[in-house]
Parts: sequence; structure tokens; C-alpha cells
Amino acid sequence: MVIPWHNWSNPFRFPMLSQTPDGRALVCMHNTDAGGIQNGQLYVDVASGIGVFDRLNPGLHSTDLGQIWEECAGTNSKAFVVGSQNSTSFDSVQVNRTTSLSSPGTWGGWTFLPTATNAQNYVVAIGTGKWGIAYCTDAGGAAMVESTNEGNSWGSPVTIYNFNPADSLGTLRSIDMIYQGANARVLVGLGNVDPVAGTFIPGLPSKTIFWGPDINGGTPVTVATAPGLNGSNPTNDVFFSCARGTIGQDAAGNLFAAYNKARTDTSSIGNNYFDVYLSYSLNHGLTWSAGEQMTNLTGQGILADYRYVSVSPNNPNGTVYLVCGRDTVAASNVNGAPASTQREMFIKVTNLIGIHNISSEVPRDYSLSQNYPNPFNPSTTFKFSLPKSGFVTLNVYDVNGQLVSTLVNGNVNAGSYSYDFNASNLASGIYFYTLNTGDFTQTKKMILVK
Repeated sequence: MVIPWHNWSNPFRFPMLSQTPDGRALVCMHNTDAGGIQNGQLYVDVASGIGVFDRLNPGLHSTDLGQIWEECAGTNSKAFVVGSQNSTSFDSVQVNRTTSLSSPGTWGGWTFLPTATNAQNYVVAIGTGKWGIAYCTDAGGAAMVESTNEGNSWGSPVTIYNFNPADSLGTLRSIDMIYQGANARVLVGLGNVDPVAGTFIPGLPSKTIFWGPDINGGTPVTVATAPGLNGSNPTNDVFFSCARGTIGQDAAGNLFAAYNKARTDTSSIGNNYFDVYLSYSLNHGLTWSAGEQMTNLTGQGILADYRYVSVSPNNPNGTVYLVCGRDTVAASNVNGAPASTQREMFIKVTNLIGIHNISSEVPRDYSLSQNYPNPFNPSTTFKFSLPKSGFVTLNVYDVNGQLVSTLVNGNVNAGSYSYDFNASNLASGIYFYTLNTGDFTQTKKMILVK
């Protein structure tokens, strides 16, 4: 069943969708529904799946400038919004919360986030006992503030990343966050910026980093890097070569980072085409897989520009949902470019991770089971158990002892796991697979019959 989209009478811009724990949609955007100037509004579905929205008006902070580019999140009875104002004289970012989800809301008033940068350089999320706001700073870094009392007050900013004058790597419109329990998981895009002049150089290298307060001692971890854009056109939609990443997780707690990465292909007017890439982490962000290209693959048709990827914050175990824009025109339809063919694409990714957590219980001993089926063609499954977290390798060798495939090579949490192995690129014969944890090593034989 499809419920018709609520028809807002006034023009609305930059909508953002969230959800309460009881399934009601939260929508925020800026428009003139309250009369007067453009200002952010929050809309709450009256019940899960109904599609009839109450409007909650957070009000104006000033009479001549409204909040725009809003982000929102909420519980079953409260919600908060973050919006920004920009003008020729000043820019600002502010947060407001309501303690009622009935129209018009019971709002506490707008509070400044002093160092935050406007124009959607911020993101909000709710974790166990915490509300969080992560944001790019006006000094080219990134920070986060949290509330432990549902937005009644906010703690001091926690540094995620500091601008590095040595290489001019800083933030620009690329930040996303989710929670795993009470711990924030933040993805940040970095490129060559000048925070004082307000400029950036997209032709220099860029990267995407991950940060968690309990991961790597609070030091950011690199997820992906890319050389600078090689196109000749300076119009690039404020995109670095590796940018606009978003983060999500599956039911087993594995993390996924989706990001846009530039191709060397350029259009006739010098704009780079982009692809969507997806990386994963099995250890809450400490290490990340090499990015896997999701777009412009064989069979997907002519070369297209894929940007503005978004990964679902929560996904079923072993499955990831993505949406992104696809256009045969690279970058915006400007500077004499042909008419845009922009459309939104949905991507469902399965079997990206061969390893799956198959039990919530921590085993007492290490073990490596016999693969099943065996003999096999061309796929089989390995199962193993880890009584404690640590660095794990799972390798496949041929009958001569030569390494033919590394399946796991990184930190893995304690638990019981399965790994789905596809040997379609191997010849028939006898192979061996070895699990090594440092404290435990075991090897078993298997037979591939084609």
C-alpha cells in the first residue's frame, strides 16, 4: 500500500526525514507555512503510517532571518531540530527542542552552537541515553555536542578533528553520524580548505575518515582516500574527490560507509564523473575494508554521474540499502551543459561481507568447523568461534601451500561467525583453510569439484 505524500501548500525546501521509536514520521524543512519569511518547521505524523501531519513551529530567533537547512530527530514525546541562518553579515547554527509532539509544540527556544558552520554542515542522532549533534566547525575541523537529558542542556564540544595547517586538510559539507548504544559513530570528509578565506581546492587529494569516542583512543581512522579532481571546470557542486559520505549499520553491528568518489572521466565541459563506493567495518570502525564500487559497473549502461549517496542508518544483517542520484550530465546542469536526466536510484547490496555474526553468546573456546558443503561447487561456508576479541586471519591455500585467498584479515569481536566463500575463480582440487588468532591456529581440508 502506498500512502499519498502530504501536500504542503507552500513551497518547501531541503526536507529531512526521521522517525520516532513508535514509527511516526518526522519531517523538517524550511518554508513559509507559518507566514512571513522562510523558516524551519517540524511535521509529525499523527500515528505510524497515517500520512497526516501536525505542524510544530519552533519560531524565529530574529524577525528578519529564519532558520533553514534543518535536521531533526526525536523520541515518542520530544524532538529537536538544528538549523542555520546565513546572511551577508553573519552565519550561525542553532538548536531548539520541543517537549510535546502535538501542534504547535512546546519549544524551549533557539540556542547557538558557537563554532558550527551553516549550510547543512551538521547532523543529528539519538543513542542510548544521549542526543547528539556532530558538525563541521568554522575553523575547518569537526566537533560534537551531546545531551544526556533529552536536549534540556548540552555538554561542551568534543573534538572529532582539528584542521591541519601542514596539509590544509579540513572539513567542508561532509559529515554524518549514527549511534551504537551510547557511542557515536561519525564519518567526516576532508579536503584542502582555507577556513579564513572561505575557499577550497578540489584539485588536491581528499579523504573520508571515521571517528568514535571509544575507538582507536579517539583518534580518527582513514576509511578512503582519492587524488584530486582532474577536470578543468571549477564548477563542482562543492565536491571533493572523496566526499559526502554517510554511515549506517546492520543488525549484527557491522558498520557501513558509503561515499562519492571521483572518476578520471570528465564531461565535454570538464566536470568529473563520480561513482558510489561502499566500505565496511567488523569492529565498530577500527579498521575498514577497501571500498567496493557500486556504480558504472558492467551491464549498467552508458557512463553516468552518481552522487549524493545515502546509506540507511539501520539495515538487516548482511544487507545494505542505498539511494543516490544518477545523471548522464556530470555535476550541475550549468555552464552550457545539456539538459539533466537526473533520477534517484535505489541500490540493495547483499553478501558484501562474507563474515556474519551468527550468535549473541560469547563462546567458551576457539573452534574452526568443517566447511559445509564439502565437496562443494562453487560456494561453501566456514564457521568459527572466538572467545575473545582480537586480530584474526582466515586464509585459503592450495595443495602446494600457496596462499590463494585472504578472507578475514583484521580485528574481530568475540563471538561465533560464518563466512560464505565463493570459489568460482579457482580450479577443481584440494584446498586448505586456516584460522589464526595468535592464541589459536587450526587448518582443515576441503575439496572443490566443478
